[in-house]
Amino acid sequence: ARIANRMAKHKAVVIYGRYDALTIFERLIAALPGSERRGWEQAWQAQIGNAPKTLGNALEEMLNGPFDKSPILLIIDDLEQILETPQPGQDATPIKDAAGTPEAWRASLAAILRAFKAANTESRLLLTSRFNFTLPDGRGGDLANALERVQLPPMKERERAKQWQTAERLAGKAETDPGDLKNRLAGHA
Repeated sequence: ARIANRMAKHKAVVIYGRYDALTIFERLIAALPGSERRGWEQAWQAQIGNAPKTLGNALEEMLNGPFDKSPILLIIDDLEQILETPQPGQDATPIKDAAGTPEAWRASLAAILRAFKAANTESRLLLTSRFNFTLPDGRGGDLANALERVQLPPMKERERAKQWQTAERLAGKAETDPGDLKNRLAGHA
């Protein structure tokens, strides 16, 4: 939230809980202007459904096209949901097999990383995880090595309160009792 709030000219596209190529594509489509959605869906949806790695080609075109004119901040949130359990002494944690289609999560994440690397765009990618991860590229390299890792310190109480108040204001709710806010931030409400 802190990063997205500071990147006001970027539209946040959040991927959380479902990391498969079609779900990611659907969220990207929703970020396009309404008049452009149908064309992108017709051009790419079936291909991505049949071969998830083609998400990278679609995303690269989007990044060099509509998402360059109107940049996005693609947030892959809570990535540790699809990571193996970290082992002691392990520098980077592998991505788990997806249920039904073992390579699905690796394919969609690899497609995203490759598209952002190839595109010349104002759009940005943010992955959140408590753990470093590894994503072999199939040629002896690791796609995750190109990422810049930034450790964010926890927010102070005043920062959390400001974030909460901003979220409430944007949601059209006025904060009436500051004590209620403090209780919610502390997890008591």
